[in-house]
Amino acid sequence: HTRSLCDWSSDVCSSDLEKGVHLASPAQESDWAKITVIVYEAARAYFQKAKKSPIGIVVELGGDIPVGRGLGASAALRVGVIAALNELTKGKLSREAILDAAAELEHQADSAAASVFGGFAAAGRVNEEESRCLAFPISSKVKFVVLVPKQVPDAEALRTAMPHTYSKGDAFHAINRTALIATAMASQNYEALAGLMDDRIHQPRS
Repeated sequence: HTRSLCDWSSDVCSSDLEKGVHLASPAQESDWAKITVIVYEAARAYFQKAKKSPIGIVVELGGDIPVGRGLGASAALRVGVIAALNELTKGKLSREAILDAAAELEHQADSAAASVFGGFAAAGRVNEEESRCLAFPISSKVKFVVLVPKQVPDAEALRTAMPHTYSKGDAFHAINRTALIATAMASQNYEALAGLMDDRIHQPRS
């Protein structure tokens, strides 16, 4: 998520075909149908937003984001396709417009914002019309560790497992931690992050 739009667009290579989408990718065969749909929807969104005539594309995927783990792989792919087509067709979409297009497909702006702007990015839909993003760089001294399960979790089962309501205390706690984490990252006071990862929303107390 610290990579910028330019990095992602260089990983998605597009060229003219008569019509449609063709994948030239080392992705697992079981993922091809889902990836093809994501690429097709991103391409269609670009042509509509940029008011360009559709062309066929060949997409070669590259990168190391695990698929289906909630780490933004689909957002990175959508941003990469839109950004690559913007370059290929000499489009004039700004980064903000690319974020809007990807966020509409993702139904949220957070993951797409990280792929477009890089660094630490906070984003959301404003007035249901635009995606607003504030981003700033992260020191290269910071290292992130992610534990990724071998098996892809069932997203619907995970959603079902989440409580339908939360106590005021847990809601206030989440808002407080969000503010503290964002402030610590923005001020580069990384030592202040210690003890702030006690999440009561996704990891409720027993």
